[in-house]
Amino acid sequence: MPKDGVLPFFKQGLGKGLSGGKLILYPPRNSAFQPGEHIIAGNADLYGAASGQAFINGMAGERFCVRNSGASAVVEGVDHLVGAPIQASDLRAGAALVIAALAARGQSEISCVHYIERGYENLVEKLRGLGASIRAVEELEERRRLSLG
Repeated sequence: MPKDGVLPFFKQGLGKGLSGGKLILYPPRNSAFQPGEHIIAGNADLYGAASGQAFINGMAGERFCVRNSGASAVVEGVDHLVGAPIQASDLRAGAALVIAALAARGQSEISCVHYIERGYENLVEKLRGLGASIRAVEELEERRRLSLG
């Protein structure tokens, strides 16, 4: 097993710039490991994908599906999401992180929320009104973050 825990199936760039089509990634059928215990899709996968679908049986790397503008991805292998410190890179990715953080077990903290706040007015209050455990942590405007969980 490599030190970084990524198996050599696709380390980076799977479906980068995908424009239609379907990608299916799974470990070899005679593989001795459990797909949910190993990362088989790495960083920058589906980066900038415009359309199409990806189905992955295993875990995905941390910068998976960034700046995706229309492709969909299904990643099997994770029983549940776990809260973590994360950073919004743009409006859509930030909104997706908020949704993932709400579904995660434990606490998540999202930084660089100025991207999210530009596109969603009163997001904290709206989510709190739906029963979410969310609060804005005040710092300098560029360093403001959301705490969920």
